[in-house]
Amino acid sequence: MTTNRTVVLWSGGADSTLLLHQYAGVSSEDYPVVALSVIGHPNLNKHQISAQNAAQQRYLKFAKKKGYHIDHQTVITSGKFVWGGDHDGNAQPVVWLGALAQIVGKNDIVLMGYIRDASFWHFNHEFKEAFRTMCGLKGLEAKLSFPLEYHHKWEVMQDLKSEKIPDNCWFSCDGTANKKPCGSCSKCKEIEDAKKELLARKQALKQLAPVVTKKRRRK
Repeated sequence: MTTNRTVVLWSGGADSTLLLHQYAGVSSEDYPVVALSVIGHPNLNKHQISAQNAAQQRYLKFAKKKGYHIDHQTVITSGKFVWGGDHDGNAQPVVWLGALAQIVGKNDIVLMGYIRDASFWHFNHEFKEAFRTMCGLKGLEAKLSFPLEYHHKWEVMQDLKSEKIPDNCWFSCDGTANKKPCGSCSKCKEIEDAKKELLARKQALKQLAPVVTKKRRRK
């Protein structure tokens, strides 16, 4: 098993795609960044899975044109596996842990794209302990890192735009029915609110700019 890798847990959503892009930018042919995805996630409807997979393929083509090196690895869940716990953000980390158990290697650095408002932080200590125990059972040491821990969603939107990542290269929606965002689920509302916040901040800066310029001229 290859060691000393950077492994990004990549769902295909806005946060994880931004995280993958940031590390793909410093990848090389000899040291590609590993993008781990779960195919057939038991808590996502088939339309959502299809839309996310399509977005991931578009991003991989986009990254390849930029000369980035990504080793996309997938774990396919059994159709018999169904999450029986609560659905308040706990399901995804548990599935990620099961996927990592299959591919994590010695001295790997595992990156998760949870931002500051994610429900994950309510039980992150338990997840970290479970990860540490899993690595111990496999007889290896690996590290967890959360580079977007202090990011707001509007900052994610800002960075995606700054990096010129097309909107169709990521997909975040829980109520997908026609390969397009439903516009009414919590994820869609979160994205919409983030875009409004980003626009408001840009407008505020524009209004402030003339004032700053006048003060400089007086000096």
